[in-house]
Amino acid sequence: MLNLHTTETITRRADNTCISITVKVSAYKEPITMKTFLQREAPEDVDPSVSVTLPDWENNTALGSREHNFLIPIDKQTDTTPAVRGESKTAYDSLIEEWRDIYFVDGDYIRMQEELMTEFIADDGYSES
Repeated sequence: MLNLHTTETITRRADNTCISITVKVSAYKEPITMKTFLQREAPEDVDPSVSVTLPDWENNTALGSREHNFLIPIDKQTDTTPAVRGESKTAYDSLIEEWRDIYFVDGDYIRMQEELMTEFIADDGYSES
């Protein structure tokens, strides 16, 4: 089975304004190496108590990837940074969701996913005769 994973790199101008996002979509073949860690159940908790298991993308080898640079619309740019855990959200925290909404439906993002699925169809666990 193929797994697609998307990573984002935000580009900023000299004045720290976010102007674009480089989106990289990578294809991985199962089995996927996983990592388990503890996290706090609520922000006010002192000690982490909930066990979470997620893919460890850094310790998996991608079969291939595609990359595209998406410009952030001027009215959606910000010079703020992500909030530190437990602090109030910043404009960045709200806008990143809007940026994702824009590029998730973009033809280039969809094309990158489709190209990877087509290129590595032999690794997807399905066969056609």
